[in-house]
Amino acid sequence: MAYTSWRGVVGMIKPTMRPGSLEESIRLLPEGIGVIPLFLGVYGGTESGFRNAVDAYVPLLDQFAEQGVDLISAGGEPPFMMQGVKGEAAMVRRWEKKYKIPILSTGRNAVAALKALKAKNIIVVRATDWDKKGVIARYFTQAGFKVLGAHSLEATWEGISNVSIEQTYAFIKQAVLSHKNCGGVYTMGSINKGLHVTDMLEQDLGIPIISSAACYPWNIQKALNVRQPVEGYGRLLNELP
Repeated sequence: MAYTSWRGVVGMIKPTMRPGSLEESIRLLPEGIGVIPLFLGVYGGTESGFRNAVDAYVPLLDQFAEQGVDLISAGGEPPFMMQGVKGEAAMVRRWEKKYKIPILSTGRNAVAALKALKAKNIIVVRATDWDKKGVIARYFTQAGFKVLGAHSLEATWEGISNVSIEQTYAFIKQAVLSHKNCGGVYTMGSINKGLHVTDMLEQDLGIPIISSAACYPWNIQKALNVRQPVEGYGRLLNELP
């Protein structure tokens, strides 16, 4: 049986069961867009764990295909970005061909958002320091950006939610000020307070601050041909470029 909603139904894959991200995504979506959530079950926040997570998407995609959703939003940056820009695109194309459903992947969401706000020289901010090999910086470089730096709060996997809004604001601001000519920031999904400091950081620093949490509802609106601005969370959702 396929369930419907009057503006479309999104099958939303969240990488963990950590509270916060799912609720934010739903709150930021316009009325009339239905959400069916499923969870990937990524634990530990290690590189090997992220690599092994790729195969776990398939049974969730199977379930969404059975439900006849209009769109799939596949969350989780590392599993996609580890494929590289071309590898991620090829994987998503295979899935779309198999399931006949448009699929939004987190890496391509981020690239589209950064380009929409014309950010070129960027920094990346994440919560944990798992990326010893520079996977994320390499991904964005492949996508055509100049990555000035990748900064980690060095929180523990279990302690990510305990990082305060004030700490997040101060860390991102200092990271930006440590680089000359920084033209934009991408805060990864693990920075769960990133969305809430986006607006004030953009006002204070005068550059686009793109939170992973904002990319999902922004790209979902575009994919479903909906245009309903959301104020208070930065330019991406307010201007809907």
